[in-house]
Amino acid sequence: MCGICCILSLRSQQIPSDVVLCAKGVIERVMLSSAVRRRGPDYCESLQFDTHNDGIHVEAMSSVLCLRGKGKNGIVPQPAVVTSIKNDKVVSSCDSTLSSSFLQWNGEVFGGSLPLPPDASDTVTILKSLNELELKCAAGIEKNIINTDKKDYTTDLSLAQASFAESCVHFFEKMVEGPYAFVYYANSLQMFLYGRDPLGRRSLLTHMAAITSERVDDRLEEEEEEEHMVEFVISSVAADHLFGDSEKDESTAKGKKRGRHECQGCDKSSDTADDLADGERHDNDNDNDNGNNTNSNNNNNNNNTNNNNNNNNNNNNNNNNNNKLNTDNNKCNTTPAVDSSSGCWQEVPITGLFALSVVPSSSTTFLSHYPWKMSQDIHPLLRFQFRGELVPVMNEDPPEMIKRLLYESDVIPHPLIHQSSSFDKLAAMKYLQALWKAVSVRVKADHCGGDITKPVGILFSGGIDCTVLAAIAHYVLPVSTPIELINVAFGDSPELTPDRMATFRALNQLLQLPSLQKEEKDKDDEKENNGNVSHYEREWRLVLVDVPHHTDISHVRRLIFPGDAVIDLSIGTALWYASQGHGRMQRICANQKLRSELRAKASSSGRHKLYRISTDKTESSKTDMDLSSIDNTSEDVSKFIPLLDAIIEEVEAFASEPNTPILLSTLGKDHAAALRPVLAQHGYKKLGQYLNDASAAGLIAFARRDEAPSKAVRLVRPVDMDKVRCAAPTKWFHVDGETSPFGLCVDDYVCESRVLLLGMGADETLGGYTRHRRAFERRGAHGLAKEIDCDFARLWKRNLGRDDRVVCDSGREGRYPYLDEGVLNSLEMIAAEAYQRAIVNNNTPTTNTTTTNTNTTTTNTNTPINSINNTTTRSPRMTRIDEADAHALQQAMEPVCCFTAEGGQPGVGDKKILRYCAAMLGLGDVVRLQKRAIQFGSRVAHPPS
Repeated sequence: MCGICCILSLRSQQIPSDVVLCAKGVIERVMLSSAVRRRGPDYCESLQFDTHNDGIHVEAMSSVLCLRGKGKNGIVPQPAVVTSIKNDKVVSSCDSTLSSSFLQWNGEVFGGSLPLPPDASDTVTILKSLNELELKCAAGIEKNIINTDKKDYTTDLSLAQASFAESCVHFFEKMVEGPYAFVYYANSLQMFLYGRDPLGRRSLLTHMAAITSERVDDRLEEEEEEEHMVEFVISSVAADHLFGDSEKDESTAKGKKRGRHECQGCDKSSDTADDLADGERHDNDNDNDNGNNTNSNNNNNNNNTNNNNNNNNNNNNNNNNNNKLNTDNNKCNTTPAVDSSSGCWQEVPITGLFALSVVPSSSTTFLSHYPWKMSQDIHPLLRFQFRGELVPVMNEDPPEMIKRLLYESDVIPHPLIHQSSSFDKLAAMKYLQALWKAVSVRVKADHCGGDITKPVGILFSGGIDCTVLAAIAHYVLPVSTPIELINVAFGDSPELTPDRMATFRALNQLLQLPSLQKEEKDKDDEKENNGNVSHYEREWRLVLVDVPHHTDISHVRRLIFPGDAVIDLSIGTALWYASQGHGRMQRICANQKLRSELRAKASSSGRHKLYRISTDKTESSKTDMDLSSIDNTSEDVSKFIPLLDAIIEEVEAFASEPNTPILLSTLGKDHAAALRPVLAQHGYKKLGQYLNDASAAGLIAFARRDEAPSKAVRLVRPVDMDKVRCAAPTKWFHVDGETSPFGLCVDDYVCESRVLLLGMGADETLGGYTRHRRAFERRGAHGLAKEIDCDFARLWKRNLGRDDRVVCDSGREGRYPYLDEGVLNSLEMIAAEAYQRAIVNNNTPTTNTTTTNTNTTTTNTNTPINSINNTTTRSPRMTRIDEADAHALQQAMEPVCCFTAEGGQPGVGDKKILRYCAAMLGLGDVVRLQKRAIQFGSRVAHPPS
């Protein structure tokens, strides 16, 4: 992992007159440098030079977190400059005196057809490949830079630049799998090329502003209008502006004098996230999906290029593009960003690569867009509809280790597996196989620093997404590699947050998992002396990060920018504190004795009351039994017992007073499994009607406006309030009945892991949000398809860039197995085969699937960035979804997510395939856990009033 920053100082003549500049001016270099350095603690270097004929001044800075591939001094330096090629090897260095091709690479090559030896540096391999493409494209043009004024040379150079950019599009799409963001300077072609992977898993931002006289070189005269310069920044992270408000006015005036247009929003009042709270629309489905479409109108158009339209037309085009994007689904509507004091940083779109020519006085377009050839932003469950040919049938055998896990560990009798169809089992096996491989490649020692004794970290909430990752990591890692489970909780009683209690319960199950890895030593050597780790014990380190409310989060505000919504700040704060990994630590070594002890405890005790599971047949019968034991057997009262239980549960979770108000959004989301059947049974269409009747019956009361930040209800009957039993805070993990915690407990600990696994992408790819269920219930299979496709397409803007900036600020690298290309391809194969089966079984004629990919467009080197959204209009995609047979489309998605009344209850149908995988891995109650967003589970979004 690396932090990259490339600053180009351009002469004003090279910038089209209609380019929008940031009115707040240039960025603060010291702050930007510090932010870049934090991402790569192992190495940091920079270089400066002027391009041919002093066309552009270049400042490139990179920091390195060394996780794979060793250079001359143990680290491959960045920016990696090509100094020579000997014996088919690129000799790279970082020399500030050189003016040569160089690469700034922030990525990991985890797959693809690119040859990459185990000990090789992916930075050097990518640099070599790009340099070869550059030299090949530059071979046909004149080498003498003095002849740049010749028309033939200019034409040849322009064609060579376009050829190189197109070759790079093909190279990255066909040969590189993994997250990345990069900047490459092709010296022989006098151009910069930059971009992100097609999923946007690595952050990359741009910023453009006029350079005032304080930053202009002494050789330029301030009064010469034509000599004014513009600063163009490409960076992993954002930074504040250099000048204050008073200086901003002066720079703005200069920009207007030159005929420049101000960046939209730069002159708006600075609204913080807290100021937005009152106007923020809160939905019961707030899982990273409320107000998180920040900067959509302004930021969809990432960069500024030659465009024949005036500025007003550009703005209209932006809005029109957004309207086109959202015509088929109101859920895709975006909210304009409210720019904070940090300015007009913008996310680089994931639509393709971007090329910037640095040829002096060239007619070549200033900034060109080269789109991807494949539609990789289409949801994997829907891609088969856009393929030219059907994908192959699933026929691969699972790895031996998975077979051993299934058949030797005897998990096949699990009810979820036993009651499933043969195809559901096959689909789950296929997905588990892909996820197994994705986790394996991300935790292997060669990709994590080379030391198998260094721990691997997992951001851990106790939910199904992260618990499945932890289980797979346990199975594939050598037993000598510790696993750090990092849980964050906020408030005065972090022990009582839902995520903390779920973490303890999930850890209990992880400690019971068998070990499939054995060290190459005789079993007779295994021993247990004084708590020391034996050769066959997995060391789990539970890292508990406790954060009080009202902590200073100004640093997080800078990191999440250009995101600035309340939900951005809440999620960013939770992720930042978790990734810092500073808290309490409990070290537990799992051996056979401990596993047997935990299993015995689990068999003799019931489920934890606060460990949320869905309503199934067993739970329904339990509920009926509970209802029959209530003294007041009146139907008018008994139908509200599940509501009262839910309120009591939430009050206990907060360790609050019995009459504490509970938000309606919490009841509607976190207790849907218990309340939904009751509402359906008694004819309620909405939760509000149910609550009104409960209030009229005198069982609950609605909270006053000064008692809660939103609509809430509280208990009123003494008999109900007497049932509230606030659980005693549990500082450390221990099993019920034990008075002391397991293992070694340390009060002050900083994580040693340099790689963090995160569950990002599971909900978007597997149908994990409540709104997915609502879309199916209201609009059927077509509505569900549009909803999940919309979520997947905007994942890069809403989540991934922000999360990368926040997590990597710790000097650790975040990795997302659920967004691995192979994992997504497995979903495509599952959906395609299920669709074909449905078509055959129903004798339904298939729709024409030979339409070309929606993102496949004729590459035009003069494509203005302000028109990029026109190349990714989603209307044809929505039309294709509408044309699909509804029943067959539903069958295609059902192996992955099912929301029917028969088999799609909450905690069963949402992320259905992942629940099957959890069962196959030997996990227990985790199989039926429902989603709770990190901002609610950690209580970062619930500060005390």
